[in-house]
Amino acid sequence: MLDIIGIVRFHRTGYEDKKTGEYIYLLDQVLGINGHQRITLGAATQILEETIQTSYRKGGTAASPLDAASKQAVERLVHETVVEIPLPEREEKKKQRYLHIVADEDHVLAQF
Repeated sequence: MLDIIGIVRFHRTGYEDKKTGEYIYLLDQVLGINGHQRITLGAATQILEETIQTSYRKGGTAASPLDAASKQAVERLVHETVVEIPLPEREEKKKQRYLHIVADEDHVLAQF
């Protein structure tokens, strides 16, 4: 797993859940790791901050001073990241009496 300090390698033991019958890793549940996660949240933050300013390659090298993420991994991380920006809601919408539209003859083809 790529972290801001470098690659972290660990072994884990899988168990079968008696209730559901599926195979689980208890260490993943304790650490909050998803099934196929290969980049930690801290390294992903570093990658995204650098990728906003530069390229995927430079974003991958910014993850850790010792190791780098591939350009494809950075691209996948960028495309999977969803950011919700809260917009303030207006209390009351403005009502306009007239709407003026300026257009030339190239845009207005049919006038009746």
